[in-house]
Amino acid sequence: IIGWRAGEEAAPSYALKVTGQYDFAEFFSAIVDVYFNYDPNQTRLKRNGAEDLFEYEFGDFNQLGTNITLQARF
Repeated sequence: IIGWRAGEEAAPSYALKVTGQYDFAEFFSAIVDVYFNYDPNQTRLKRNGAEDLFEYEFGDFNQLGTNITLQARF
């Protein structure tokens, strides 16, 4: 796995998705999705100066995302 040092094992990651739908007319609705992800394996590349080598560092374990969709049914 990218970013891990020798001898370390990957940790489990978890994800959760919640979806809701609101029908505000006979043919129209709004759909909202909320995503949460916990991933302790996430890494990113970082360097201190322009000439330095890249090193891996662990990113933020918790991530939150949303999606809103307006839908018309014919």
